[in-house]
Amino acid sequence: MNLGEIWRYFKWPITIAVMVIVGLASWALLKATWKDMFLIDASQSSVLGGQKSEQTEEPKAADASIVQPGTGPVADANQKAIAAFGVSEGKVVPKADGYSISDQPLNRMVVAFDVPAGNPACVASLEVAMKVQKAKGQVVLGVFPSKVTTPQNVNPGDDQESDLTLSPRAMSLNALGNPGDFKADITAHFADWFTMNHPAGTPFTLTLAPAEAIEPGDEVVISSTPTLNVKGTPGCQ
Repeated sequence: MNLGEIWRYFKWPITIAVMVIVGLASWALLKATWKDMFLIDASQSSVLGGQKSEQTEEPKAADASIVQPGTGPVADANQKAIAAFGVSEGKVVPKADGYSISDQPLNRMVVAFDVPAGNPACVASLEVAMKVQKAKGQVVLGVFPSKVTTPQNVNPGDDQESDLTLSPRAMSLNALGNPGDFKADITAHFADWFTMNHPAGTPFTLTLAPAEAIEPGDEVVISSTPTLNVKGTPGCQ
């Protein structure tokens, strides 16, 4: 059998085998291309005409271990203190005739209120109101976020840190040189209070302390327990 006869007998089987191999390779390539073309990703529009499906992260749950800001409108209110006490040389002292703010000895005052309800951004004004009975010299009074987290449980004679301020930046600074009614505006820094990770259940607690050095013998005596005057922004949610 010569080469021509061999080719005549085997050319069709060989041709068919080559065609099958080529066909299988083409099918595999077409299948991969088809899959890439019509793979539906969650971030792309559906090839079947559906709307674009976007993956959105679920909002993180608020940390229940710390005080969280409120939501919704803020109602006008005149809040009474739920706790107030003076501190002198690291000891809690009773009110007596008033709360002395001075550096001789190291005197402070702590006052606490229920945390004002509503969205802090909806607060139009927030003022700590008090009566100054005595003002000897001039005292720059600072209203600071307080380190005290359970002011309701404090009793006369308890030990307290001499510096009861949680932040070196005062929420309000005011130079007091005369007796009379006085209001410290803390509106601008109210929202900052919620960023300080107060343990859950902590009331809105403030420390009143000198923000600048005081001359020996100079002091301010606050004769009334402060109140918290809250005003909301109308229509704010």
